[in-house]
Amino acid sequence: MRAPLKTWTSVGAVVLMTSLGLAACGSDETSGGSGGEVAVGEEAGTELTEENFFSEVTDAQVEAKSSHVSMDMGAEAGGIKAEGDVVMGESAEDTAMTMTMDSGEASMGTIEMRLVEGIFYMNFGDMTQGKFVEMDLSDESNPLGAQFGSMTDNFDPAKQLEVLEEAVTGFEQKGDAEEIDGVEATPYEITVDSSKIVGQLGEGAAGAEAEMPEEIAYTMFVGPDNLPRRVVVDMAGTSMAMDYSKWGEEVAVEKPSEDEITTESPFGEMGG
Repeated sequence: MRAPLKTWTSVGAVVLMTSLGLAACGSDETSGGSGGEVAVGEEAGTELTEENFFSEVTDAQVEAKSSHVSMDMGAEAGGIKAEGDVVMGESAEDTAMTMTMDSGEASMGTIEMRLVEGIFYMNFGDMTQGKFVEMDLSDESNPLGAQFGSMTDNFDPAKQLEVLEEAVTGFEQKGDAEEIDGVEATPYEITVDSSKIVGQLGEGAAGAEAEMPEEIAYTMFVGPDNLPRRVVVDMAGTSMAMDYSKWGEEVAVEKPSEDEITTESPFGEMGG
């Protein structure tokens, strides 16, 4: 059972974009940052450097706990748009996400994704009769879990932080601050080795690595409170952006009810 590369690449790209932004949302124990409590929008008073960047942004996100995200992957990437909310946890099990993705394809339409207690739920609209497919990505006896299980690493802050720190090949504060989400956000340009990241998308993304450049360059705009406000990714000439807002607001991500879940998988029916 294998999802078509085009479909999984779209979903995987959203997960990858989200994880780039969440890469620094680990626990205080993992991050080793200054750990000072700073209210959203206030000055953190810390100079960000290559050595402390991930740890300081980590602590800020852990303190804020939640964010609204809005993603635009541009016409070059098929016009994919996604929007939702993320609750920052200290592991994949207590990290939660709800995301609605416009696939940019008439045949696919809108896809809804939820991550709750380590379980990934995906609603493919008409393909799943408006219901969610449940994927326990830690269950290797489940074909979907075996195929896409590596994706959980994208939502495990400790693992993602470790992968990104090893993958970074360049870091530079570059350009002037821009006003985003009501604050002055400073741009930091970060380059990563794509081969060390794409493997986390799982076996379902087999072949996607060949479509990616050797390096991925992204710019993270960080506010005075060390919270990211925008991530812009330049990948093979395609620019993709994710905006963060509503840091710290109350967010509830709920597991679909039993009558909203189907046991019939669409992955064996979709063409490439």
